[in-house]
Amino acid sequence: MVFKKFITAIVLLVAAVLLNACASSKSVKEQLLKRPATLDYLIDGPATTFKTDLKIFIEEVEAPSNTATLNGSVEKGKGSFVPLIFYTKISQDYIYQLDRKGILESPESFLREGFIREAQRKCMYRISPDQSTADYTLKLDIDSASIVVLMNLTSESFSAPMPGYGAISVHKNKNGIKSGKAYSAIRYRLQDKNGKVITEGRLISELPVQSSAEAGVYVPGLYTFSSVNAAAVAGLSDVLAKNFDELITILNSSLTE
Repeated sequence: MVFKKFITAIVLLVAAVLLNACASSKSVKEQLLKRPATLDYLIDGPATTFKTDLKIFIEEVEAPSNTATLNGSVEKGKGSFVPLIFYTKISQDYIYQLDRKGILESPESFLREGFIREAQRKCMYRISPDQSTADYTLKLDIDSASIVVLMNLTSESFSAPMPGYGAISVHKNKNGIKSGKAYSAIRYRLQDKNGKVITEGRLISELPVQSSAEAGVYVPGLYTFSSVNAAAVAGLSDVLAKNFDELITILNSSLTE
């Protein structure tokens, strides 16, 4: 009788492990998008102590015509299964491309508003809320953006017979990011009141996405999905912040040319 209960417990545990770690790509994506994360405005480095009287107006940023930008997906990667008598482990990798549905704000609005806040701190030009009073107009566009993370779902179970009780069982999930890469490319054009282009170009940024082990956010159960999505969104914040810094350096340099 004890042996029968033990075998039943093992079968149930294996089934639970398979259900937890062998989720479909569709169900994983649904879990990832349940809790959208916010793009963070990152204050980094000292503010400038010099400001000219010249003013810049920042145009509204339009949504990219490239509909593939931040059109996320989830694909299955490598997996492994260890079925032993007392111990069972299944591990499954998934490749997650950040979906704009997982972001609370519009990336286009964040690009404009985040850049304005950063320019107010570091740019030598003054930011004007009114185009009619500005000396220059800056146009910004998200040319492309892609944040890809390799996430892993792992489920483990241990079971042992215990006389009088049938079996003692322990089950745990461990999910998180193994690695990731964030990429963004923005276009800019600075022109004066007469429409003369002062400077224009395209800026590209690439940065790694922090792994769950580095961030210390291995959380049991499905709550980990929200931390995975949040890390991917933070990756977008990081590369856009890098774009901000590079563009402000270009704008400040244009004053001396």
